[in-house]
Amino acid sequence: MIVRFFIYGIVYLMLSFSLVMAQDMGGQAPPKYENTYLFSIRKYQRQPEPPHYMKIRIMQIHNNPMNEWTPHDSLFYAYESVYLQKYELAYSIFSRLNMDSVRHPVAQGLYRLTMHKVGRFKALQQYNERTLPKDTNLIYSLYDAFTDLNNAYIAKKKGVFYTDSTNIFTILKSERIKKARKSAAPNKNEYALVSVAIDSALRQYAMFNDSRDIVLGDAFEEMGDFQKEYLYITNAYFYYSAGRHYNISDKQLGDKYNKSIYIMRERDYLQISFKGLFGKVVKNRYDFHDHYIEYEARENNKTQKPKEAKEIKKKDFIPWLDGNLLFLMGIFIILMCILFFLKTKKK
Repeated sequence: MIVRFFIYGIVYLMLSFSLVMAQDMGGQAPPKYENTYLFSIRKYQRQPEPPHYMKIRIMQIHNNPMNEWTPHDSLFYAYESVYLQKYELAYSIFSRLNMDSVRHPVAQGLYRLTMHKVGRFKALQQYNERTLPKDTNLIYSLYDAFTDLNNAYIAKKKGVFYTDSTNIFTILKSERIKKARKSAAPNKNEYALVSVAIDSALRQYAMFNDSRDIVLGDAFEEMGDFQKEYLYITNAYFYYSAGRHYNISDKQLGDKYNKSIYIMRERDYLQISFKGLFGKVVKNRYDFHDHYIEYEARENNKTQKPKEAKEIKKKDFIPWLDGNLLFLMGIFIILMCILFFLKTKKK
């Protein structure tokens, strides 16, 4: 009896120990996304859908001969040319129009994109000075970010841009940013405000751009360094990924990319989806004529009254009998035959 209790005790202790070990091993918190409450990356619209007013107007101008177009008609033809990636044609039209009167942000972005694509960097800077807000109360405004990135392209054109020694965004190495408080609220946090300004400029220059671009690659790399040092490693991973998208041959950038993945694994952070957030540029994506036809068809279907259902006449094999009645009569006759057969068999 004592031996039996002793054996049971040993078995009980072994089972208890195994359960405790299993709970300890299974109790580890699963990987999670990093809490990027100060600055989270939204999806990049690198090939944005044309605004509804622009799409419809583009279709309307083609109903009239080109020699009868007004300057306003020509403006929308220029927008169409940008979406079709005919930048030289678009710029030749834009240059003859008063673009300072344009206020829609997408339209302004198309004009900026055109000037950048055709290498009119000084004209682009002058346009930014007239249209981008300059808030002296901010540590770094949207205008500042656009200016710094445009100046980097000017330096590249002059042959004095070097990726290993040039800092594009001047604020990132300033003493003020080093002294900023991370504990400040998002709307007053200087790290967050700088991130928004730089990210907005990167979005403009990444639009319709899938080609090798060492300036843009270096700009994304700088933003990755900034995020890693002051804010979030998962954000740094995204910007390093974007930098490699434009400059895959940069070995130093590749090392930073791999290091960011290693740190995320150490901290049990899930990687944010670079492909999902950055997207891709599809060649010849827009066919305005087809889109317009689809839109018109939808609108017409909404306005048309539903057609009255036509009365479907059933074939009447026997004019004075209904088809359903004939079916029931047939079933009845079959049942009567079965009953008659069963009674005859019993006798």
